[in-house]
Amino acid sequence: MLYVLELQVDLHYTESVVYENETTGSVKYVNSMPKQTKIVDADNVELAREKIENHYAALNTNDSEYKITILSITETII
Repeated sequence: MLYVLELQVDLHYTESVVYENETTGSVKYVNSMPKQTKIVDADNVELAREKIENHYAALNTNDSEYKITILSITETII
C-alpha cells in the first residue's frame, strides 16, 4: 500500500557561542520547515508512520534533532 503523509518538520539544534567577554555558552534554535508531503510504501498505516519517523531519526546528530508532527495519513492507490 502507498500512504501519503502530511508532515510538519521542526529542526531543533544548538550552536556554541563565544560572547564579547570571552565566556562561552550555547544557543538553542528551532527551524520550522514548510509543511511537507511524503509518500511511503508500507504494509499498513503503523509501518508507514514508523518508516517516516525512522527516516528523520537517522538524520539526528548530537547537536540537532528533527521533530515531526504527522498532520494526516491517507491511504492511496496508484
